[in-house]
Amino acid sequence: MPSSAPSPARKAPASGSGKSRDFSSRHSSASANHRRQRRQPTTCRQFIFSFSFWIALLTVLFVISLVWTQGKYVVSHDNTAVLLSQQQEEWMKNYTTSVIGK
Repeated sequence: MPSSAPSPARKAPASGSGKSRDFSSRHSSASANHRRQRRQPTTCRQFIFSFSFWIALLTVLFVISLVWTQGKYVVSHDNTAVLLSQQQEEWMKNYTTSVIGK
């Protein structure tokens, strides 16, 4: 009988270590699931949000640039936008007035 008493005592740490192994396996499984979730492709909702965010940002920057330059861009003969200087702007105003006045 005395020999059977130490036997469960020896098994207790073994089951305890089994629990810790179970915990670590659960932990590694959870981290593996976390890694797996990171690799998922972007969802449609995320893509739409990202796309609309960049469109809104570019629109705001474009409006700020228009306000900053006060719309003084003109398209030249080679289809490039040119920022007019004060002198060129005055010339354009006079030229337009003279052409429309005729």
